[in-house]
Amino acid sequence: MLKPRFNQRIVLKIPDGFADGKLKYRTVRAWALSMPETADSSSGFGSRSDRTVFLISSPEAPSPGTLVVGDGGTRELGVVKVCNDLDGKTVAYRCKVK
Repeated sequence: MLKPRFNQRIVLKIPDGFADGKLKYRTVRAWALSMPETADSSSGFGSRSDRTVFLISSPEAPSPGTLVVGDGGTRELGVVKVCNDLDGKTVAYRCKVK
């Protein structure tokens, strides 16, 4: 049901250890759908934050700290949640950027 909506080709750079004191990344190609999200502050002072949320269809699970490289540049994932269908099969990952 969601597959036709993934319209952005992206590259995930998943942290994969250290070499010579630098973080190494494993590269995975994936599809994504990006959506803006506006959230009210929990402090109650009327501030709002605008973020981008990605739904990502990937053969590998992204994790916080994964870099998303696409049309809009490079962004780091902060929160990753699994989206399953009714049978329990993983269909996507809902990811908020930092």
